[in-house]
Amino acid sequence: MRMFWTGVSISAIYFISLGLIIYKLDLALMSTLNEFGDFLAGAFSPVAFLWLVLGYLQQQKELQQNTKALELQATELKNSVDQYKEMVAVAKEQLSMDVNSLESARKEREHLFKPIIKAPNLAPSSVTGGTTYKYRGQLLIAGEDALSIFIKTVPGFKPFDGYSADILKAGSVNLGESAEVKSVDLPDSLLLIISYESKLQIRYFDEYKYSLDGNGIYKLI
Repeated sequence: MRMFWTGVSISAIYFISLGLIIYKLDLALMSTLNEFGDFLAGAFSPVAFLWLVLGYLQQQKELQQNTKALELQATELKNSVDQYKEMVAVAKEQLSMDVNSLESARKEREHLFKPIIKAPNLAPSSVTGGTTYKYRGQLLIAGEDALSIFIKTVPGFKPFDGYSADILKAGSVNLGESAEVKSVDLPDSLLLIISYESKLQIRYFDEYKYSLDGNGIYKLI
């Protein structure tokens, strides 16, 4: 607006000055339209150039203002993005803490309800003639009851191999006794796998490896 009034003032001063010059110099009046047109073209050319320059300057000023406004918007946007990143980081940290807390609670609950089965003792319950053995299967279960239990041995070793039960109460559990086995038929090594579930319906697999240690006794390795 200031530049507009500056242009108006200069234009007014110019035309007043032009009128005074014409009056003081007592210039002859124009007798033809061509002369009048030439006069107008010459008289208005400086004013037109002035307003052209003022328009250019006004446009530059507006562009500068728009540039500053865009810079401010960019700064605000950057600040907003930084704040959003901080909020996301805080949310991720909180989520991670919640996940860790839930995982800890889950593991604690799982540990609380997990049956603890001791590695079975594989030693003869009876020996005949020093070369024939019988084995009594026994499990010691601590903590909670074991559900859907199944026992497998590789190679087959009774009375453990193939034993199954829907539920075994915590404590000492007798699995029965094997038939007589000759020492020459005993495997040198044995893999015993116990599969069972907790009350939370989580299935576990316990593996025990044994080696024959003499006199029909298997040693846990």
